[in-house]
Amino acid sequence: MTISSTTNRNTYTGNGTTADYAYLYKIFANTDLRVIVKDPDTDVETVITLTTHYTVSGVGTLAGGEISLVNGTFDWIDSSGFLKTGWTLVIRRVRSVLQETDIRNQGEFFPETHEDAFDHQIMVAQQLKDDLDRSFKLSEILDPDDYDTTLPLPVAGKGLVWNDNADALINSDLATTSTDYDGTISHGTDASKAASPGQGDIFIATDTKKIYRCFVAGTWSTAQVYGNEVNHAKGADIASATTTDIGAATGNFVHITGTVTITGLGTIQAGTIRIVRFADILTLTHNATSLILPGTANITTAANDIAVFVSEGSGNWRCVSYVKADGTAIAGNDTHEFLATVAIPQSNIALATDVQVVFGTEVFDNGGNFATNRFIAPVTGKYQISFSLRLGDIDQAVGVLYQFTINTSNRNYVFFFDPTKFSADLTGGYSVGASVLADMDASDTVQITFRQDNGSSQTDVLDGWFSGIKLA
Repeated sequence: MTISSTTNRNTYTGNGTTADYAYLYKIFANTDLRVIVKDPDTDVETVITLTTHYTVSGVGTLAGGEISLVNGTFDWIDSSGFLKTGWTLVIRRVRSVLQETDIRNQGEFFPETHEDAFDHQIMVAQQLKDDLDRSFKLSEILDPDDYDTTLPLPVAGKGLVWNDNADALINSDLATTSTDYDGTISHGTDASKAASPGQGDIFIATDTKKIYRCFVAGTWSTAQVYGNEVNHAKGADIASATTTDIGAATGNFVHITGTVTITGLGTIQAGTIRIVRFADILTLTHNATSLILPGTANITTAANDIAVFVSEGSGNWRCVSYVKADGTAIAGNDTHEFLATVAIPQSNIALATDVQVVFGTEVFDNGGNFATNRFIAPVTGKYQISFSLRLGDIDQAVGVLYQFTINTSNRNYVFFFDPTKFSADLTGGYSVGASVLADMDASDTVQITFRQDNGSSQTDVLDGWFSGIKLA
């Protein structure tokens, strides 16, 4: 026989209609085939076993034969005993690389025996070529003597790169770069940021923990938001205007001065929370979309009234709490709300323990439903629950993870903070916080818990607040 074809593999894709697949080349034994199947969902390849998983027919036939899959409880077999749709099946001829034909001097000459021995050598050469064709190779124009293609020993977390001379492979740290962002990203002390930034520039102040963004060339805007964390500092006072832009405030707690009627509060991402103290008498104008007020009616403010606003995005705001300085109720407002703050810091939070945050000072509690650091829902409904905490002595050691939970009777809302992104422990204050709309039944409770996994028991809760209001 002659071997006039280089074919030594066949590839098929299952369609759920057959278990028989042809191989189109001669084999000397049923063990000359290797059959591999691949799962289309996981890309896991499995070399399946002769007799257990398949049988072979056509051994010794020049044109080849078939393999037949065994019907069994195998990942690649469907309920009809066929190869599952989408699965890949590859049949390869893989011969032993031994030479087992003994040709004796002046022995009997059997042409078929000799030809089979020659064919075996060609089959082995073809299977080696199949392996080489799936290997990385230097370009043919390169002299292999000029390159050391020996792979270095594997090192976890390293990647293979060419050395500085581009003549050998070495282990190296993996680095990422970006060429898509038009602005520049830099960091340093707050005072070192550029006086006139370009549009799109971003600056991270390592001392004040602020992120500055430039939307209009020459002017920085500040956004002190890190993931779910919120800035806990008091912002600069804002003068009342038709649109009083509290979205652009430099802190989450601001004073609004002046007496101009307010119909809007500016545009910022949904979920942003602002606590506002009014310094003078003015009118807040209710709007069912852009300025939703308790009682669906206008509110006339008084000096020292406090309101909590939540952005719903696209310039729309909802007042989730309004407390008048004289203690009187807002007309038509039958909501239940509370606001409590941390009175005494909690030091050295225990590790691997869900620690309840203590809010020892009640700012207000309409309905008397807040006690012993938790709120008890007076009626079934949807409640907006929010908190913000300022932490001290944050541990940034490898493996440390902080978990904050708004813990309700129905379910837990978990928020994570990874301090390992910082270069050292944060000994000053750092704020985290979150807000959810929680479904609560009558008498359900809600509290805030803090958990630290790994690291040292050194983190403190310095101060913060916890608030809630029934919205529906």
